[in-house]
Order: sequence, then structure tokens, then C-alpha cells
Amino acid sequence: MGRFPDMKDGVVSLVRDFFAGMEGREPFETELMEFRLRLRAKLLEITTSFPTEPQLVNRNLNYVLSALEEALREEVEQVDLSSEISLQRAMKTLGVMNDVLKEFMYEDRIRDKKQLSSLTGFIGRSIERFKGEHRKRFGGVLTGFLKLLFPAD
Repeated sequence: MGRFPDMKDGVVSLVRDFFAGMEGREPFETELMEFRLRLRAKLLEITTSFPTEPQLVNRNLNYVLSALEEALREEVEQVDLSSEISLQRAMKTLGVMNDVLKEFMYEDRIRDKKQLSSLTGFIGRSIERFKGEHRKRFGGVLTGFLKLLFPAD
């Protein structure tokens, strides 16, 4: 059990670090793909760590996912809603995380998917909240028309 606090800290710090420097990451799509691969690798490490003991894998994965959900709640609250780039990048990042987590829904080794489902649900609600906020602040006919008339460049 001594390895799992390190794994938990590794996953949580990966997510926190990515969200902390999201504004300055360029090229963003490349950084996002690298983040996706790292997150998937860390979660795979947890699910394959004890191939003969599925109960232990489930318990440890739930431990890591609950810590990840707590960290994500904090990061989602800190997203700058007044910045269009921040909102778009947060939505893309959460979408990638959701895709990675949904891949694990089909894993046979994971029997208890309650925490996984809870986390994907939270991420989905956060994405919808950000989409609504983006539409409210930066969308609409008038805003689009003004952007055409007065480009920011």
C-alpha cells in the first residue's frame, strides 16, 4: 500500500501542474496530447499493478480517483471565466480527461466503477457549465458581429 500514495500524488500533481500553466502552454494541442498520454499511463500503472488481486486494484484506483476529483474541483473553480482562451483550454482539457477515464469504464479488471462514474459525471457537468459560460460571455450574434467588424489582431 506504500506505493499508492505516491501514485495518487503523481496523478494529482500531473493534473494540477497542467491546469496551473495552461495559459502559457504552446503549442497547446501538442501539450494536451502529451498530458493525455501521461494521465493514461499513470492510470494504467494503477490498474495493472496487481494483476492477481482485483479487489486491491479497485480499492487503490478509487483512492486515486477520489483524490483526483477533489483536486479537479479546486482547479475548475480557479479557471478564469473572463478569459476566452482559458475557458476553451479548460473545456478541451476536461474533455480529454473525460475520454481517458471513459476508456477505463470498459476495463474488466475494474469491477467497482462508482467513483469512476462519479468523476466522469462531474467532468461532464463542468464542461457543460463552461460551455454555457462561454456562450454567455463570448457567443451570440452581436459578439460575433463585433468580432468581424473589429478584429482583435
